[in-house]
Amino acid sequence: MTTVPSPTPAAAEPAGPLLEVPDGVLAVLALSLPNLDAVTDGQARGADCVWCNRGPLLTETSIYLGEHKSHTSLTRFPRSCRPCAGERAYSGLFRHAPDCEECCAAAPGCEVGRVLNRLVREGRR
Repeated sequence: MTTVPSPTPAAAEPAGPLLEVPDGVLAVLALSLPNLDAVTDGQARGADCVWCNRGPLLTETSIYLGEHKSHTSLTRFPRSCRPCAGERAYSGLFRHAPDCEECCAAAPGCEVGRVLNRLVREGRR
């Protein structure tokens, strides 16, 4: 009797975020992060939205907010749902754009302004 090896499944491509968020945008969004020592374990791990606690978040539909050290020196990896990221991006635009020469000089603005605008639009979907 000949045994046929079972087919091995093809390695799945790792899912990544749909939107690349540059460091400058992460810095703007980080200004409105809650106290990372007071969030739930799911929020700290990025499984649930850091702002509204909605979850579980999918990699394809969430916004990764970078690696952060809490006040107790624990490393946190918060993520956001698109609606919450859009709300914070909207208020972040008001903090960023008035002091940015590129945003004030031309309609497309700088990369940070463009990505914040895109997050606002994505959050409304």
